Amino acid sequence: MGGKNVSASFGYVAARSVEEALQLLVKHGEDGKLLAGGHSLIPAMKLRLQSPRTLIDLGTDSGPARCAAQRVPSFVMGALTVHADVAASDLVRKHLPGLADAASCDR
Repeated sequence: MGGKNVSASFGYVAARSVEEALQLLVKHGEDGKLLAGGHSLIPAMKLRLQSPRTLIDLGTDSGPARCAAQRVPSFVMGALTVHADVAASDLVRKHLPGLADAASCDR
């Protein structure tokens, strides 16, 4: 019936800061990929569209804020902002209701 489905192997590093993540990207070059909340990298790897040798996880980093918004009229979302944070943000709902609706699980 079909051959074995052998997963590609890869390394994993949890960056503790933005600076460390940048150093790891330099170290691993094209073979390193950033992994952050809501990222599409894992599905792409499952479909074998991406095959990085090293995943650099930003999930343990407190640098890129998870907070969805900081001020108006400038709007800042950190690299680790997840859909739930966007959907729950009063500031996003007030000034960008379409974005809050798109991020909501209640759609």
